[in-house]
Amino acid sequence: MALSPGGSRRIGGTVRFAVDGVVHTVAGHFKYNLGHPKMTSKTGPSGHRGYVEEPQIAFIEGELQDHSGLDLKTLVTQVEGTVTLMLGNGKSIMLHEAHFAATGDVETSEGKITGRFEGSSAEEMQ
Repeated sequence: MALSPGGSRRIGGTVRFAVDGVVHTVAGHFKYNLGHPKMTSKTGPSGHRGYVEEPQIAFIEGELQDHSGLDLKTLVTQVEGTVTLMLGNGKSIMLHEAHFAATGDVETSEGKITGRFEGSSAEEMQ
């Protein structure tokens, strides 16, 4: 098993999130997809026949924290940006030509914004 920065075996935990270099405060869990094709097996009366390949969109989504310094309009109208998710295990996910692809709703009791950014491609960097 590869070790995280500092020699730990951390597999999750702390994340940092940035859009075009501007770091945003996170409020919850994140998930991502690199956008590789999805392969679905096909079967018939004679068994496995093969698979079909379908495209998937590359994305990063999660909960951001609203605060007085956050420009919500700039966030939710983002187009063709670079979104970066830095994970506690030492990996970074970079999403290219990304746009905001959620409703922009803000949950006021805890100031949470569910954000989803979709892009043309994503890459995983160690």
